[in-house]
Amino acid sequence: MRIILDRIDKDQNDISIACFEGEDGDILLISELDMPQDFIKKLFIGAIVECEIENGKIVSASILYDETKKREEKMKSKLKNLFNKRKS
Repeated sequence: MRIILDRIDKDQNDISIACFEGEDGDILLISELDMPQDFIKKLFIGAIVECEIENGKIVSASILYDETKKREEKMKSKLKNLFNKRKS
């Protein structure tokens, strides 16, 4: 499954909670306790992650750096085009 990191928040116990957008547009909230050790430290906003999720826990995951970069460039291009259309 591929998910995209939207943001990372902290709960009342100072535990990081990652908010991901799933393939179907669904929102997944996953605690750092429910991911491979120290994986939360590798995450960054917009990161595309290929992972397996079992019972609400990420059991294996890797960040798809090339795809993340391509997606970021595409989004920047769309934003630039939108801005240029507004100027006209």
